[in-house]
Amino acid sequence: MQNFVIQFILGLSIALWIWTLMDFSQSKFKNFKYKMGWLLFITLFPILGAILYFQLKKNSNISDYEVN
Repeated sequence: MQNFVIQFILGLSIALWIWTLMDFSQSKFKNFKYKMGWLLFITLFPILGAILYFQLKKNSNISDYEVN
C-alpha cells in the first residue's frame, strides 16, 4: 500500500511538471531573461517551480498566446 501511494504521488508530480512545461512553452514573455529564469527555476525545482509558476503567472508579465 505504501509503495502505491509513493508511485501515485510521483506520477502526479511528473504530470504537473509536464503540464507546466507545456504551458510555459505556449506562453509569451516580455523579456527573454525573464523567460530563461523561469525555465531554469522550473527545471531545477520541478514541483516548487510548477506551483510558483502557476501562482505567479497571473500577476506577472506572462501571458498566453492570443488567437487572432
